Amino acid sequence: MVVKVAICDDEQESLERVKNELIRSADELEIEMKVHLYTDGRQVLDDAQNLDVLFLDIDMPMVSGLEVARTLRENGSEVILIFISAHEQYVFESIEYQPFRYIRKERIEVEVFHALKAAYRKVINLQSKYIVLKIDDCDMIIKMDEIMYFETSLRKMEVHLKKWRNIDY
Repeated sequence: MVVKVAICDDEQESLERVKNELIRSADELEIEMKVHLYTDGRQVLDDAQNLDVLFLDIDMPMVSGLEVARTLRENGSEVILIFISAHEQYVFESIEYQPFRYIRKERIEVEVFHALKAAYRKVINLQSKYIVLKIDDCDMIIKMDEIMYFETSLRKMEVHLKKWRNIDY
């Protein structure tokens, strides 16, 4: 399984440090990973639905990491958020956006390994909570937590979802 990871940081040096540490950690943990790099929070918002894990700098000039996190959560994104910052005063403010971890920039070499290891376990766990429905000649994959209830009548089943249309099976 390939884990889709993004790093968003306006400082090129920090971006490279995190990327290099992620690659080293993924090699050591034997995790197959695809890394995307962003220097602007607005860019990552467009691609967030395709990500498993997002390493997000908080202090960025155009759009802060906290604003990016707020937008992601308001749009229902369940991406695993790992904040990165040199400013520890943002820790309590960041809690509102359900971060998975908070990494201090001066401890990247120590903390990225543990954050990636734990995030990978969570990705595996989240991906195993799906149901596959066979409809005619195709398969439909649905996250278990999106299902409200099942209804059956005359050998026909309806799946009622929280966000989407109902599916007849």
